[in-house]
Amino acid sequence: RTDRKRLGVSTKEALIDALISRYGSVFRAWREVLDPTGRDRLSWGEFTYVFRRLGLSGDLQGLWSQLDTEQLGIIRLADLDEDLDALWSDMRASFKQEHGNMLRAWM
Repeated sequence: RTDRKRLGVSTKEALIDALISRYGSVFRAWREVLDPTGRDRLSWGEFTYVFRRLGLSGDLQGLWSQLDTEQLGIIRLADLDEDLDALWSDMRASFKQEHGNMLRAWM
């Protein structure tokens, strides 16, 4: 018996598709679910917790290996989408330069 609510995700591309399907964008999924505290990284334990919390199934170890290509023991937004990470980094740097910190930038 297969659980229809669980989505099989074993590749980086399938994970990105699942995140976009549920959250509308990789960025929103990163900020709301994968890295809600803004630490800019996700550990193996956090990754497995979120993966299951989202109702995903698949080859977790294989997917982790695809994402953690530098074998740092963490994944970052850049591991999901390098261009998006570069845009977010530029935006944060611009906000910090203009407003001093991120909080002031949003006020």
